[in-house]
Amino acid sequence: MNAVRVRDAILGLLILALPALGLGLYQLHGRLAALPHDLVEQPQLGLLQERLLAMSETNAGFTVMLDEHQQHLAVLENQTAALHAGIEQGEAALTSLQQAQASHAQRSELQSLAERLSLAETQLRALQTALATRPAPKPRRTTPRRQPERLTPPFAALSIESRGGERFLTIAPTASRSLRHVRLLRLGEQFAGWRLTTLDKQSAQFAVTGKPEQNLPLPGGNAP
Repeated sequence: MNAVRVRDAILGLLILALPALGLGLYQLHGRLAALPHDLVEQPQLGLLQERLLAMSETNAGFTVMLDEHQQHLAVLENQTAALHAGIEQGEAALTSLQQAQASHAQRSELQSLAERLSLAETQLRALQTALATRPAPKPRRTTPRRQPERLTPPFAALSIESRGGERFLTIAPTASRSLRHVRLLRLGEQFAGWRLTTLDKQSAQFAVTGKPEQNLPLPGGNAP
C-alpha cells in the first residue's frame, strides 16, 4: 500500500514537472534561435539545436506516456470502483441469504415443534378416551380368614414330666376318672388318633388325621 502511494506521488510530480520542462525547452530554443550567428559557430549551433530537438521529443514522449498512464489509471480506478461495488453487492446478497437461511431454520424448527406438540396432544386425547371407556375395576372380595377348627380332645392334658432326660406329656382320658388310666405320651406317640408333635412349657401340639393341627394349652404352663 505504501509503494502504491509513493508511485502515485512520483507520478504526480512528473505530471507537474513535464509542462514546466517543455516550456523551458521551448524558451531555450527561442533564445538559441535569437542569438547572432557571428557569436556562435555554425557546427555548435546545429549541435545545440539537435540536442534541444531531441529533448523536446523526449519530453513529448513522456507527455504521451503520462497521458496514456493517466488513462490507464482512470480505467483501473473505474474497474476498482466497479469491483468494490460488486463486492458490496455480494456481501449484501450473502447477508440477505444468511438471514433468509436463519429465518428458514427457525420456521423449520417451529414447524417441527408444532408437529411434536400435535402428536403429544393426539396421544393425550387417546389416553383420556381409553381411560374414560375403561370399565371400573371390580372391588376385590375380601375373604375372611378362617380360624382353624378347634376340636375337643378325647383326653385332658395335665402336665409335663421328665424321666431319664426325656420329656413326656401326662394325659387322662375324659371318659375315665381313674388314675389308673393316666398315661404318658412322648413325641410321636398318639392317643385316640391324636399324635403328639410339639411339646413346650406352655402348650402341646397334636396332629389329627384329616384335621388341622391342634394346640392345647397346658395348665399352669410349668415345666419340670
